[in-house]
This record gives sequence, C-alpha cells and structure tokens, in this order.
Amino acid sequence: MFDIWRIEKGNAAGSLAWVIECNARNLPPALPWVEPSINNLWLEACGSYLYGNYQASILTTSVLLELTLRIVSTDQEDVPSFRDDYEKLFQTRNLSAAINRAKQMGLLEGDSKKWWAAYCKHIRNKICHGDLLHILDECRSVEQFADYFESDVSRENYDAFTYDYIITNPASFHHKYGRRFSKHFLQDAYRELNALIQKTTWCEYNDWWESQKCSYESFFAYKWNYSTFKQGVERAVKSR
Repeated sequence: MFDIWRIEKGNAAGSLAWVIECNARNLPPALPWVEPSINNLWLEACGSYLYGNYQASILTTSVLLELTLRIVSTDQEDVPSFRDDYEKLFQTRNLSAAINRAKQMGLLEGDSKKWWAAYCKHIRNKICHGDLLHILDECRSVEQFADYFESDVSRENYDAFTYDYIITNPASFHHKYGRRFSKHFLQDAYRELNALIQKTTWCEYNDWWESQKCSYESFFAYKWNYSTFKQGVERAVKSR
C-alpha cells in the first residue's frame, strides 16, 4: 500500500517533511564520538542527505574522508592536534600520496584500497576542480560505484538523451539520480570511515562542548519520519 501525499505548491515545510520521510530509512549510523572535526562533518553530511541537499552531502562527505584519512595516518594512539601536528597532518599535499601512505601503513586493505583510489580519481578530483556536473558521467563506468546508479543510466544503456538530459544535466543531483548517488556514497563512506577509526585506540572526546556531542547523538538516535518530525516541531515551544 502506497502513501499518498498532498503538498500544495509553495509549501516548503511540507516538501521538507516528505523528503525526510523518504530519506530517513537510508541514514547510516553515527560514527564513534572521537573528534569534533570528524563527527560534526559526519553530522552535516548525514543531515544534508536527510533534508534533500544531496550535493552538499557529497561535498561534505568528501572533505571528511580526506580529513579522517590524514588524521588517522598521523597518529593511531591519540587524536592529533590541528595546532601542534599541522605539518604532520598535511605533509602530503595531495590525496593520492596520502592514500599511498595509508596503504603502506596497513590502514587500507583489500577492496578498500581500490575504493579509495576510485573515489580520489573520479569523485574527489572532480569536486576539487568544481566539475560537479560530470561526476555522474565519470562514475557510472567505475566498478566500485556500480550500485550508485539505476540500470537505465548505466554505461550499457548509453544514449544521447540519457547523457544530455540526465547524466550531465545540472538538475540531476537534485532529482532521484543525485539522491541514489548520495545515498550509496554516504553508506560506503561510513564503512571506510568506521574502519579507519577502528584501527585507532582513540578515546572518546570529552574535553568540552558537551552540547555538540548531545546534538550529534540526538540526531542519530532520533526516529526520523513524518510523524516524529511533526510531533517534534509541535513540542518545540518558543517564548515571546
């Protein structure tokens, strides 16, 4: 049985409720609370996906992947300091070199090595040059990203209409194609990020900003759907 939504034109809040209902089931779990730079970026990436901002989710996830790889490669025992360990964190100026270093250290193994190489070449490099338009076209022939696409836009079904009006259309990321790509990219990123964090002996971050940890945990613990979203808004009281 299908739910039928009636959202009047211009009802942006209603559209947001519908998007949350659609995307909530695909949210990945929370990463362990280890460092605010990592965790708050993960929160922003997942929140962007939940609210239908798929390009923002992809961009934020990409930044987080590189940042986490650099942090873990620098020190697996204690979380490095951005002030004291800056030179170590950014001793390799490009991501390819950082990935190779992580491979040599045994931080990336098996299929992860192939996934990171594919991500760096086909997603991260496009983002760095502002070429978001061709990410879909670039990735649909890459084995590691096969699940990111429906069969009708795969390389095997290539045609001029698909290329011009779907794959390289500026609006694609804001349609079902961007939603599917963002969903699978986020899920793969969780797998890779969590695997990196598990290779450390970092303690839970508890220096300060307890409110940020609370917001982080609350987001991932919340049972996101239309009903809970509506109830939560109604229970939020604003005093005059």
